[in-house]
Formats: sequence, C-alpha cells, structure tokens
Amino acid sequence: MRSLLPGTEERIAKLNHSEIAYSESKAEGPNLVLVHGLSVRRDSFRNVVPFLLKRFHVFAIDLIGHGFSSRHEVGYTFTEYSAELAEFVDQVVGNPAFVWGQSLGASTAIIAADRLPGSFRAVFAEDPGIMRTESSIPDDSYLHEALLNIRDMVLNNLSMEETIAVLTDGKSPDEIDFEANQILAEGWASLNARAIEAALERQLFVEFHPMDSILTVQCPAFLAQADPDLGGIILDSHIRDIEPLPPNWQFKRYFGAEHVIHYSNPEEIARDAIEFFDGIG
Repeated sequence: MRSLLPGTEERIAKLNHSEIAYSESKAEGPNLVLVHGLSVRRDSFRNVVPFLLKRFHVFAIDLIGHGFSSRHEVGYTFTEYSAELAEFVDQVVGNPAFVWGQSLGASTAIIAADRLPGSFRAVFAEDPGIMRTESSIPDDSYLHEALLNIRDMVLNNLSMEETIAVLTDGKSPDEIDFEANQILAEGWASLNARAIEAALERQLFVEFHPMDSILTVQCPAFLAQADPDLGGIILDSHIRDIEPLPPNWQFKRYFGAEHVIHYSNPEEIARDAIEFFDGIG
C-alpha cells in the first residue's frame, strides 16, 4: 500500500469491533491523532502533516466506513465513532494524546474526550457540527447538498475518471487543484455510502451531541470556526448559543476559510494548532 501521508507508514489496528487503518510517523514527540471529516479519509490532512511531523509523533486514522477501515452496515453514530477513537487512543497510542479533528472528526473528538477524559490531553476542533436542529444536517445547507451528491456518486459506482470529471466540471485549468481532486476521488471510491446516509437520516446524534460535550469536556480545547459565507457549518448564531465558552476553551474564527480550514488555510491553522498544543506542555 502506498503511503497516504508523507513521512508515515501504513498500519492496521484490530480493535474489539473494527479494524482501523491508520498512518504513523517515526518522529519523536508528543502523540497527536488526526481525525478526518465525513466522506474523506486520513489523507485529507496531507497539506498540514509536513508541519506537524516537526513537532509530533503523528497518528492519522480512517474512521469506520471510510478509507481502509471496517465497513459496517450500522453504527455510524457519535456513540460508535467516539468509542472507536477512544479505544484506538487507549490500545494503540498508549497514553493520553493530543487530538485534532475536522468536522465529523472534530465532533467525534469532543465527545470522546468528554466520555473518557483520561485518554485525551487536549482537543483541537476544526469546524465541528455543533448546530442544534431536528436534522443533523439542515436540508437547506450547502453541506446537505454536497453530501447528497457524494452519496449518489458512491451509489452509482462512478469511476475515478468520472468522479474527477464531476469535480472539475465548468472550471478552467487554473482553478483546478488536481491533487486535491485525486484525494477526494480516491476517498469516495473507498467510502461506505451508509456513513453518508446515516448523517442524512439524522442518526448521528442518537445518544451524544457535541454541543453538550463542549460545555462539559474538561481537557484544554480549541474551537476553530470556518467562514460561514464559504461553507463553514458553524454559524455565528451557534457560537452565541454557547457563549461564554467554558474557560478551558480557546476560540478563533478563520475569515476567508472554507469548511476544511486545513485545505484553504493550511499554514495558518497548523501554526495555531502547534501553538495551542505547545502551550499545554
């Protein structure tokens, strides 16, 4: 298997109910676990890993239903995601770890750190879904439409070439990020559509909600808000719902940043994450 992330080796962890595929660096330093968002896989962190390898011993995982990890027909809830993450940290990482999650991965990390506080030193939460709505993903949101399109591409078994054609349709060559499109297409090719459908069908929050855990998690934490005008899923009204944040939280809004901040602003957010984790000691 080719390395999905530069400077790492590919591994498989056999947990109680799943096999978790992950990449691990050889570098010494504090342990840092990277947890991707819905529909993508661990190589979504490709732009920021080179910065992180200078300071941390990095683990980057594929959540269940994504990448090369186990594919289940049920269980795509924060209950299961957070339990798998906590078990991975306990069984593979072996001691309290820093965790950086994005979107689904950020919500999962917040909940896992709240449920099992001894496993986590700190959480860096990049644009998690903290909204309180009847639907886990509002029907009129950009994210809802995007996930519907991804689900349809997966169910229709589009080839890599067909998927990339969809991603580049109507764009001029200078607007196309070929490497990013290749990573997305490869990730969707290995995606279990049930993971998308579970989010669209309002199953994520059956037991745990990241909004609750934000208010009760005890470890140091950092909330990174993408720009709502560019697809960020944390609206300013969501921030007002949780203000004032508990004193263990830091907060920053990334103006001009898309939902995946580490795609659009990799150097800025990597610097902030490193400074945050370094400040904990």
